[in-house]
Amino acid sequence: SVHAVNCSFDGEADGESAFKESYNILAENCFFNLRCPFWHVDILTVANSKFTEKARAPFWYSNDITIENCEINSPKSLRECTKIAISDSKISSSELCWNCNGVSIRDTAIEGEYLFFNSSNVVLNAITLSGKYSLQYLEKYVKIASAEKIAFAIFPYS
Repeated sequence: SVHAVNCSFDGEADGESAFKESYNILAENCFFNLRCPFWHVDILTVANSKFTEKARAPFWYSNDITIENCEINSPKSLRECTKIAISDSKISSSELCWNCNGVSIRDTAIEGEYLFFNSSNVVLNAITLSGKYSLQYLEKYVKIASAEKIAFAIFPYS
């Protein structure tokens, strides 16, 4: 297990996958400016941290993810992940939550295109959602409660 506090993942070189294939990671007050930091991670908590555009594809193929009070500006965030809990965050990400299962997001502002594509078991509570082609091909269970604003959302045909 790893507890990273006040760390900066940055540099001129194009590094990637800082925590690839890891288990039980806690990252607090960190700055991510390199791509693919959390791939194939089981049990991950990220709190009070920032992800830049260069930190593209930050969470892929991971399970049991908690994201709290973070700013995520990374494209292609969260792909093929399960058991995701996001709260009190600000997210600007095209292709957020593709092929994910068990997504719970509350008190969060989300902006981007193609959000939640082909995901299942999604609960959105007290969110602001803005982006084209959102919520396409959602499966099984979707609950939207107390949404302040949902703009440009296109729901699946079924």
